[in-house]
Amino acid sequence: MIQIVGFASFDGPIKRNNMLAQGRAEALKDYIQANLAVPDSLFEVNNGGEAWAELEYAVEQSDYKLKDKVLKIIREEKSPYKRELRLKELNLGWAYVYLRDELLAKYRNAGYIKVYYSLPESE
Repeated sequence: MIQIVGFASFDGPIKRNNMLAQGRAEALKDYIQANLAVPDSLFEVNNGGEAWAELEYAVEQSDYKLKDKVLKIIREEKSPYKRELRLKELNLGWAYVYLRDELLAKYRNAGYIKVYYSLPESE
C-alpha cells in the first residue's frame, strides 16, 4: 500500500486549501504512476487539509520570540477561521508575516508517502 497525503498551508480560504491539498496528493500519485508501473489499487490518496498540526510542530521547534503566544492560539482556538484571524492580529500582523514567510512555505507543496510492504514468506 502506498499512502499519499496532500497538505496546504492555512493561508487563504479553507475550501480552496482543501482543494489544493487534494490536488497535491493526486499530482504526486500521477507522478509516481508516470514513472513506475504501479496500479491504482496500491494507492491510498488522502486530503490532509490545512497543515495546522505540522505548523504547530514547526513553531514548537523554532526559536521564535512569540512562540508561546502562537502556540496558545493554535491550541486553544478551535475555529480555523478565528485561529487564522487571531494569528494575523498578533503583534500587529508581524507574527503572521513570520509564519507565512518562514514556516508556511514548506506546507504549500507538502505531501508524503508511506510505503507498506510484506516480504514473501520463505518456503
